Amino acid sequence: MAVTEPSFKEATVCLASVTEMADAPRSYRALSWVFMGILLRTKPSRSLGQALLDTVHLHSYTSMDCYEQALSLQPDHHIVLRRVASELTLMKQYDRAEKMFHKSIEKEPSWFGHRHLGLLYLAMYEDIYGKEQKVTSERPLGLLAKAQEQFETALKFKQVHADHSDLGYISFLRGDYDKAVQEFSLAVRSNHDDNFDIAQTHSRWAQCLRKMGEEEGALVQFAEVKKAQGRLQKQVSILQNIFTHNHGINCCGFECDLSRFDYCSSERPGFVNILSENQCAYVSPISPVFLRQPSPYKFDFFVSFSHIDHKWTVSFVKKLEKDFNVRGCIRYRDYAYGATIAENIAENIDESYRTILILSPDSLRDHWCRYELQRAHMESLKRRCIVPVMLRTCKLPREVENLTHIKCNRGQFVLDDWYRLQDTLRQDEKKTKIDLSS
Repeated sequence: MAVTEPSFKEATVCLASVTEMADAPRSYRALSWVFMGILLRTKPSRSLGQALLDTVHLHSYTSMDCYEQALSLQPDHHIVLRRVASELTLMKQYDRAEKMFHKSIEKEPSWFGHRHLGLLYLAMYEDIYGKEQKVTSERPLGLLAKAQEQFETALKFKQVHADHSDLGYISFLRGDYDKAVQEFSLAVRSNHDDNFDIAQTHSRWAQCLRKMGEEEGALVQFAEVKKAQGRLQKQVSILQNIFTHNHGINCCGFECDLSRFDYCSSERPGFVNILSENQCAYVSPISPVFLRQPSPYKFDFFVSFSHIDHKWTVSFVKKLEKDFNVRGCIRYRDYAYGATIAENIAENIDESYRTILILSPDSLRDHWCRYELQRAHMESLKRRCIVPVMLRTCKLPREVENLTHIKCNRGQFVLDDWYRLQDTLRQDEKKTKIDLSS
């Protein structure tokens, strides 16, 4: 009998529970089916029976069965369509996938839709004509032209490494080596690596230079391939070490007892009581909806915290959202299904106006907090985004030593600090007070 991965079982149980929520939006239920399908597709040895022992009728479900369930719930939803279409592309069901992509884009144009439609045309070309072969005949050039059009459209939504790299690859296949080199250069200079294999870009670049007769430049790029692979392997080792130490989404932080800390849950003049309403470490599985003007960032803030501080942080986020009508991104509730924890952290920090660091002695020892701090620090090199909040006395990490920080008093905020924090987090109001992230 196959050994069930704890993370797969945990994710599948959560997703399956969403599919059974009669009052949940149909799109959420449909996407949960999609993500269960992705979990099955990424590792063929998995089965729903390994995780859902009591749900016998699902034991034989394949990834395709899951996608069909999603479409039966939401056959016309633009996100469901493009997600399923991207999976059908991997399964080489190109005709059906192409129709679904076009239908999704017609309903709501998106970076995801255009990029993955481009990947579909590129996959169709490679299936028929192979990889890395210069082409001149009309039909393959037509597929490459379609792919190019989609990647160029995707770049209008956001500038990412992956689209530039694939445009360079297309130019390489078409024999336009100068254009290819230009796109590869843009790719490696992009601020968004988009979880793309940067080593692949350097490899493509090296092969292009070799075709141009520039052997010295090609060797430089092959050296960059090894460097990129080394960095990736180092990141993998770090994450494996994190999982070994049981940090992150599988920890039991919700079981931590607040009584072990000197937090005050009573009202005090001049202070904001974070724990006054309830001390339950529960947040709705569905992120709240806020009626506000469109903002450049998806979230007003991302919050980084140790699992030991989970209960206090949940109460803190709920109070911020209720009092100030801001939208936070918090672990468990706002992470995307099917993505790794590291991917969720990176993407959500990028999509958050501010990153609040909940500092405590435990956060300094938490590997995930360290990773979040490093990602936030990288983002802060482009824009001021970090807001340190010292929950319990500890040494300031060197990355934030020069930043003004808020210091809690027995788990409560001084009233003035609370309202300065409000001003710092709001995207849609003119900043008239001191910016705590400066």
